[in-house]
Amino acid sequence: MKAGWIFLLSSLLVLEASPISFTKAFIYYIPFQFETYEAVTPKNIKEKAKYKIEVDDKNKISALLDLMAGGEKTSSFDTKRVRLLIVFDEGKQQMFVDAAGNVFDGETGYAITAQNFEKLKKLLSELIK
Repeated sequence: MKAGWIFLLSSLLVLEASPISFTKAFIYYIPFQFETYEAVTPKNIKEKAKYKIEVDDKNKISALLDLMAGGEKTSSFDTKRVRLLIVFDEGKQQMFVDAAGNVFDGETGYAITAQNFEKLKKLLSELIK
């Protein structure tokens, strides 16, 4: 019985440790400092986005995920000030970021750190060049 539990726990640790790997990301982006006359929501960000970018560089995709990962859980995601939508592997996962750097993954909202928010802005500015 002990061996069964050890196997189960080690299997779960391996699953937890394996990184999420996506091969493609579609980015819909309005620079975070932009203010809009109309609300930009999770439903209309694709139409309202100033930039629409396809990324297939796994390193850049991994960097995006790393920058948006973690952070404190929050309920302050502003559904009327969405500035970024990233759709991974044609809809397998998607993440929204509002103008203040709050992330919503469809289930949980969390605030990314100020340092990661600045790095995210820099990475996005490199991608739109």
